[in-house]
Amino acid sequence: MAMTPERVAERVDVLIESIRDGASYTYAQHNTAQTIDYIRQVHDLGIISASQCQALVIAVNDAASAWQPKVDRNGLRLDS
Repeated sequence: MAMTPERVAERVDVLIESIRDGASYTYAQHNTAQTIDYIRQVHDLGIISASQCQALVIAVNDAASAWQPKVDRNGLRLDS
């Protein structure tokens, strides 16, 4: 299956979910860095344009900024 801009966007959507679902801030930040690295690599390969790259990086950074710790039913953080 050929890598296309659409497939890159689908992959980034999955990676954004991994950022949002990260059990800890550190893990979410790691996923953020890995995702941005992936986006830059596919841009460097010419699979996505500069504007697509920028839009995806913004979406990733927005997801990282919105990350919230998970809590159990008692309101205690799960990453503690």
